[in-house]
Amino acid sequence: MPETDHKFDARLDLVPESPGVYLMKDASGSVIYVGKAVSLRSRLRSYFTHNPKGMPKVLAMISNIADFEYLVCSNETEALLLECNLIKQNRPKYNILLMDDKEYPYIRITYNEQYPKVVKAYRIGPDIAEGAKYYGPYLNGTLRKALDVLKEFFPVRNCNLDLPKEIGRRRPCLNHHIGKCPAPCGGFISRDDYMVNIEGIRRFLEGKYGELLKATEKSMNDAAEELKFENAAVYRDRLVSLRQMIEKQTVALPTGKDVDIIGFAAGDAESCVMKLEVREGRLVGSAAFFVTGELNDPDDDLLEVLIQHYTNTAYIPKEVLLPGVMGSSDLLSEVLTNLRGAKTVVRVPVRGKGRDLSEMADRNALAALRRRNLMAVGGSYAAKATLEKLSEIIFGVPDLIRRIEAFDISNYGNEDISASMVVFEDGKPYRAGYRLFKIGEQGQQDDYAAMRQAVRRRLARVKDEEFGNIPQLILVDGGAAHASVVMEEVEKAGIENIAVLGMVKDSKHRTRGLADASGKELRLTVSENNDDGLESDDRRNLLRLISGIQDEAHRFAGNYTRKLSRKRQLKFSLESIPGVGETRRKILMRKFGSIRAVKSASVEELETTDGIDRKTAQEIYKYFHSCDPVDDGERQ
Repeated sequence: MPETDHKFDARLDLVPESPGVYLMKDASGSVIYVGKAVSLRSRLRSYFTHNPKGMPKVLAMISNIADFEYLVCSNETEALLLECNLIKQNRPKYNILLMDDKEYPYIRITYNEQYPKVVKAYRIGPDIAEGAKYYGPYLNGTLRKALDVLKEFFPVRNCNLDLPKEIGRRRPCLNHHIGKCPAPCGGFISRDDYMVNIEGIRRFLEGKYGELLKATEKSMNDAAEELKFENAAVYRDRLVSLRQMIEKQTVALPTGKDVDIIGFAAGDAESCVMKLEVREGRLVGSAAFFVTGELNDPDDDLLEVLIQHYTNTAYIPKEVLLPGVMGSSDLLSEVLTNLRGAKTVVRVPVRGKGRDLSEMADRNALAALRRRNLMAVGGSYAAKATLEKLSEIIFGVPDLIRRIEAFDISNYGNEDISASMVVFEDGKPYRAGYRLFKIGEQGQQDDYAAMRQAVRRRLARVKDEEFGNIPQLILVDGGAAHASVVMEEVEKAGIENIAVLGMVKDSKHRTRGLADASGKELRLTVSENNDDGLESDDRRNLLRLISGIQDEAHRFAGNYTRKLSRKRQLKFSLESIPGVGETRRKILMRKFGSIRAVKSASVEELETTDGIDRKTAQEIYKYFHSCDPVDDGERQ
């Protein structure tokens, strides 16, 4: 990058070496970045040197700075909170911001109204300052079901009437007549009784099941003592249903604690932060949110994301478990303690149940990120424009690519080798076109030979309507060597106008770019070293597209390989028993459903199975109780 020539005098000698927050502004006076620093002078000096260093996003921000301001704080904790508030207020272009996403909405309780509503919200609004509470974000389908169930237990209004101003001015709506609204608009319920329902929903969302059950049981007993037996019956049914729902929750911690477990997954174009909510020892919910770009410093950037989240959330537990990529926890503990008004312990678990839950949160973050990438390929990120850009890069014209087929090889050593073919049409997964290939015996593991075999078998059916149209682009998991092998098969088949590219990964096994058979590579990760003229936004969209396709091909192939392995292990486990062949294996699986069930059966239970005589039953029992065979609990 050329030396930075600022058009203003930064006068860094006037900036104190104190903790604080700084605001970078562009030529129009708009805030483009808000940051915090332990030493304002040192941090600003790093920006205004002649040769600033940093990621492309940072360098782009520096090139647009026309002025700056700063606010001195008494300590780093105060700076963190101020930074978070200023980011929310200004929404600067170059900050890491939580992304609004209609797939991950919130539940909003409008405590700012005299008769609150419980509604879905796609983003946290300004009414939070007036008392509204937000829970989530949740997966859209999960939230809809949760609201439906909660409102059956605790009916509340859905209308936008101005209450209490409009009480008695109109008849109650249909929801009241079908039991879904207590109709405060008609004066059918007092505010105190209405707020009992609202508080029931709040307690449920915060996982306060013990409080909720006690309150519901008390309401039932009070109604019975007052001889209001119909009301008591309503509370009784509600109590039974609540107990059934709570019993279904996964028990996570035997101590009955309230804990948030934070997971993290770094992606190619964006990253995912996952929060698992444990309330009274039970895993009751999760929230996922995303940040754009690769994090420069996971410890610092994740801290910023978590501060943004917890300053808006309605409930902060006593303990928060951080992912392993974060090294510091004291500062976040101090901030959350200030927000909560009571001590909050923040730590990175290294063993035990906490570590297991942390790994579970990381896995969920990765799954959410993969799902988002795949759905983004289907249109959320302008798939049509991205395909046109890819077509322009490969063919020189923007409208040639309609169908993409991607191949991946999966195996367990020399066993159970398989290949997947996933299909994307107009940027969307076309699942009806997906195919699986069981690769024949090779003698030894050879990904190139397996890839060659799979592509050859596919190209042999180019006129088969079941396989669909000929693709304009074939993508293979691997680099230039894999692309070269597949290109040879395309040329042998005599099919023209098919491009072949390898999907290249970096040392962290993340998608890096595309390579052709000659070894020429198009890098898709954003870097200051890219000199191919491709815009950063185009590069990110292409990265999302290719990452989504590559992940889907890998997932599809891996699932098939695991299925083949289970079948092989099942056959080996049972057919190695004297007297048990393929027919008796199938009979046993039909009756017992799993290897574990067969292993647990007594000789008498085995003998009552059609086709199994006493001697064979004894052999089966002896086999499972004298050695340790494969134990496959999955149904076949």
